[in-house]
Amino acid sequence: MSPSKAVVRRVATIANGASKSNAISLPHSRSIVGIELPSGWTAADVGIEVSRDNTTFVPVIGTGGTAVSLDAAVSTYIPVDPNLTRGAGWAKIISIAAAGGGAAVNQGAERIVQVYTRYVE
Repeated sequence: MSPSKAVVRRVATIANGASKSNAISLPHSRSIVGIELPSGWTAADVGIEVSRDNTTFVPVIGTGGTAVSLDAAVSTYIPVDPNLTRGAGWAKIISIAAAGGGAAVNQGAERIVQVYTRYVE
């Protein structure tokens, strides 16, 4: 496997009392393919925001016309369709209410989220 096709792990941090991570770079046509949540995850689903300029972030919208909400649980790996973040450039991981229409859920402590990316043609 060439290095450009290898899965690369990036770290996103959600601060204590916050619902959004820092921005992570998705260079060279990389897309998010998986998200791993820590053992202390405050109960919430996961959303993703993306940006082309690392300034203006917008929610990823699914085929149904609503913001993407990924089912999440403590200490789990969530596979992500790479087309959701294709061409984005930057992404943030969001802690959101499971059935609350994407309402923010603040984490009860700093959370380190592992984000797995790979090149997508």
